[in-house]
Amino acid sequence: MRKKTAVLIFTLVIFSLLLMGCSGSSGVDVNNQGEKVDNQGVSPTQIQPVQTKFKQNERIKLGDYVVIAQSYTASHTGTNEFDQPKAGNKYVAVEVLYENYTSDKTISYNPYDWKLIDSEGYNYEYSFLGAKEPGLSSGDINPSSKVRGWLTFEVPTNSQEHVLKFTPSFWSNENIEIELF
Repeated sequence: MRKKTAVLIFTLVIFSLLLMGCSGSSGVDVNNQGEKVDNQGVSPTQIQPVQTKFKQNERIKLGDYVVIAQSYTASHTGTNEFDQPKAGNKYVAVEVLYENYTSDKTISYNPYDWKLIDSEGYNYEYSFLGAKEPGLSSGDINPSSKVRGWLTFEVPTNSQEHVLKFTPSFWSNENIEIELF
C-alpha cells in the first residue's frame, strides 16, 4: 500500500512540474502572418504590420508563393445550357498566376486555396461548374516555373466589390486578400 501511495505522489509531483514548465512565457508571439515577433522591450507602435491587402495585377509574395490576380470578369456565362448559374446568381471569374521562384523545390497549387468575399462579407467557394477555361487545376509547380488558370465562383447577382482571398495551407493562417474592384 505504501509503494502505491509513493508512486502516486511521485507521479503527481512530476506531472505538476511538467505543467509548470509548459505554462511559462517565452516572450515570442506569432502574428497572424506566421512571422515571429519578439515582444520584449518593443512597444506596439514599433511593430510594423505585414501587408495583407493588395490590388489586382500586383505581384504578391507569400512564403514560397508568388501570385497575381491578372484578370477579372464580374459576370461570366457558362459554356453550355448545363453550366448556367442558379436563378438569382451569376458566375464571377478571376485568372490567377502562380510563380515558383525557388530554385530547388516544388510548390503545390489548388483552386480550393482561394475564396471570394463580397462587400457584405459573404464567402464563396470555388465552383467547378460554369468554370471559365482554362480552369485552374491542382498540382505541383517545378522550380522556376509558372502556372495560370481561371477560378470561377457562383455568387448572387447583386454581389459586388469582390475580394479574392488566398490561403495556401490548411494548417496555417497565412493569407492575402486581393481587391478586384
